Amino acid sequence: MGETVNEMAITIFLRLRHHTPGDHLPDIAAGESVCTGGAITTFDVSGASETIPVAINTSGTITGSFAIPPFEPGHSFVRNAGGVITTFDVPGALGTIAFDINDAGQTTGVFTTPAPNGGVADHGFVRNAVGAITTFDIPGASDIHAFSINNLGQVVGDFSDGSGGHAYLRGTNGAITTFDVPGGFDTSALGINNLGEIAGDFFDASGDVHGFLRDVAGGFTTFDVPDAFRLFDSPISTFAVTLSTTPIRSLEPSLPV
Repeated sequence: MGETVNEMAITIFLRLRHHTPGDHLPDIAAGESVCTGGAITTFDVSGASETIPVAINTSGTITGSFAIPPFEPGHSFVRNAGGVITTFDVPGALGTIAFDINDAGQTTGVFTTPAPNGGVADHGFVRNAVGAITTFDIPGASDIHAFSINNLGQVVGDFSDGSGGHAYLRGTNGAITTFDVPGGFDTSALGINNLGEIAGDFFDASGDVHGFLRDVAGGFTTFDVPDAFRLFDSPISTFAVTLSTTPIRSLEPSLPV
């Protein structure tokens, strides 16, 4: 199952995954916080019962989602370094969940609309720093999720079709490249850096989950955290990897399952 990567410089981080705007948001107490130089600033979206920040860029602008009671599908926000919060939804969406923000202030995420079969359909979006929203789909696909955007404006995520789950890269021109880890199943791209290298996870034939790194030429390195009991934790949360300059951190067996 690929090589176990001990020498790679990666950081393990908790990503929301498989969470769509119609689901209940994770139970996080009101008053989320920002820590800068040891000082903690708490904040809420006005009127929200749940405020869930998920990403911050180098300018200190934060993006995330929130819910208004009585519980409704999620909505999204950006909070600038001065503390000004702007809320937004994709026009016509049942719910909008932002997952990431780059240094240009572009956010990406998922929005939900009614589906012809009476259910809901998930789609991807990119919102620029002044609020213009571009939506996108993959032909023949359903359940499209956009998880990460780099400073070039490239987006990665996953989608489902009749053969299962797959990953994709959306280029700056909107062109979409789909891919799977060779021999794997349900490949999900969860992070992309400014070099265009992509990290994520996939299932093997036994149902175990492993990490992967895809280079800019499309080559794959698969890996597992040494001594980890498993890389994937729950339907809501995934332990994935992003390139960093810090040493590897192993998962602790005491993490919730």
